[in-house]
Amino acid sequence: MLYLHVGLPKTGSTFLQDELFPVLPQVNYVGRPDYNLLERRNAYDKTTLSRFFDRSPCVWSGHGDDLLENLQTEDEFNADKKQLISDENALTGGINDPYRIGEHIKRISILTEKRSLSPLKVLIVIRRQDTWFASAYAETSYRYVGASQPHWESWIDERLSKSHSYYAGPAVKLKYNTLYSEIEKNIGQSNICMLPYEMLKRNQHEFYENILEFFGVKSNKNNFIKEIEKSKKKNVSKISDNSWSLGEASSWRSKEVVFRPGRLFSSLNLPRGVCLWYDDNKRDDKIELTDQISSRIKKEYSDENARIDNRLSVNLKKYGYY
Repeated sequence: MLYLHVGLPKTGSTFLQDELFPVLPQVNYVGRPDYNLLERRNAYDKTTLSRFFDRSPCVWSGHGDDLLENLQTEDEFNADKKQLISDENALTGGINDPYRIGEHIKRISILTEKRSLSPLKVLIVIRRQDTWFASAYAETSYRYVGASQPHWESWIDERLSKSHSYYAGPAVKLKYNTLYSEIEKNIGQSNICMLPYEMLKRNQHEFYENILEFFGVKSNKNNFIKEIEKSKKKNVSKISDNSWSLGEASSWRSKEVVFRPGRLFSSLNLPRGVCLWYDDNKRDDKIELTDQISSRIKKEYSDENARIDNRLSVNLKKYGYY
């Protein structure tokens, strides 16, 4: 049996990977495999699973058997145990909408059945879209020139714009009902567990109960939960409800100016461009998720969230999803 925890990013994955998954009974926890089966193509291709998911689902026909072969030859591999891969990078980069993700899961499921690793089970931790966007912006803010409250608000405008970045970035991936439906079509409802990050933050005991049930842990559950709740790392990324600190960046930025036509400058033994430096001092140290921004984001996803809430065993409405 193969379990995949594929994120989402910014949903407590580090805690799950460091504290919870390694001590699950009868589970061979692989973590993020790094088998170098595919060459790194861009900044998002950090791990084996992220490289697979960032490509066409056809990649599983060409290299899927190699990935599972490597998994089954791990030193810790035990056929009597459940196998667990956890890699939130799978859903991080690339134009990876719910339909493509569902197709990836379908191809993996076919391979796991072929190699006696079925059924395939998928765990996804979701997060309220407004706080997810704020957290994602704060984490990547070191990249942005003039990272600030106004820039954050314009960044949201672009992400939610149907004619700009909505279908080419993370926004379309945050349609949780569509994502659930596409995965369900391929592996069935009983093989999916979708839990809210807010439950992990506010109702840890309930979150652990759901995890243990999904992994089929039936005995000594209370003792197991007590040990996990002693962890000093369970309150990872403690922040205020509505503000996020921005990442530090150099106060000086560079921009390359390319001269055209380049061949002319080369024929004169002159450089084809120059690097100009400028002061990037118009940065804020934090952003706020205002009521106006939050309402706008939640309105975009309210129908999706209400629909998925009717299908899950948890109550998303009490966590403010709609």
